[in-house]
Amino acid sequence: MPYTTPNFWTERNAAAKCRQMKKRGMPDLDGGRFITLTVNRELCPDEGGTWRLLEPAEAYEMGKARLRRFIARLRKRYKIRRWFWKMELHQPDNNGLVYAHWHFWFDYGGHIPGEEVTKAWGLGRTDIRRVRRKEWTYLFKYMCKQAGDLPDWLTSMTKVRLFQTSMGFFSGNDAPPEDTPSPRQLDDIDETKNDCAHEMDTIGERIVRWTRCVVARSTSSDGTTRHKLLVMQTSRWGDLLAAFAELRIRYGITQADCEIKTQKITTTWLTQLPPCLQGYT
Repeated sequence: MPYTTPNFWTERNAAAKCRQMKKRGMPDLDGGRFITLTVNRELCPDEGGTWRLLEPAEAYEMGKARLRRFIARLRKRYKIRRWFWKMELHQPDNNGLVYAHWHFWFDYGGHIPGEEVTKAWGLGRTDIRRVRRKEWTYLFKYMCKQAGDLPDWLTSMTKVRLFQTSMGFFSGNDAPPEDTPSPRQLDDIDETKNDCAHEMDTIGERIVRWTRCVVARSTSSDGTTRHKLLVMQTSRWGDLLAAFAELRIRYGITQADCEIKTQKITTTWLTQLPPCLQGYT
């Protein structure tokens, strides 16, 4: 099956992240306040006092640095216990530039003047509204669907925080592990595949590597189940499906011996590794 690590970088990973958050005890967001924070990128004074356009990476750094102060200002005036923020990307502008913005939710249902929010943010336009839907996943739009959708200024970074919560935000504990291990469990099973070994990889390099990872599960004669994380050298999950389909047709293998699904390949017969898995690390 394809490897899925919970995060907000890709569609599949974002879905896994939402499931993980729900298991941890995602609080009811209904009735809270939801603020969108943007950075004014039109004009920015440089050291010489000349106004210029703000670059996307500059806008990101300014917004990231302001978040802590913004939250502290609101919490000083209002009874806010739980909160989270999530970074997302605007659509490309007329020049093809992609800027970041932030969504901030907090558990306060009273009135807060929009002018006060904008002043507390101090970097550009804000929008505040009440969350009225009990379904919360609509607040977590996917960051992107493919690595190529991300701007270069972002993929070239090694660390970018997309999501942060207050202390005690989640009401429950992590759910017991299911039959398929989580990425964190896989790292415990096979320490050589721990993502910590790739801390210096850029965001773009990590996303590409994730698309080449597969989880292999095998059961021994004594009933012990083992999981192993394989990293394909050049191919991706779709290529692996095609390779197994070719083997099945070539050797006339029945579905009982080799079942191929979109998210999983189950086989009791394999005489050779498909080319896309040969030489895996």
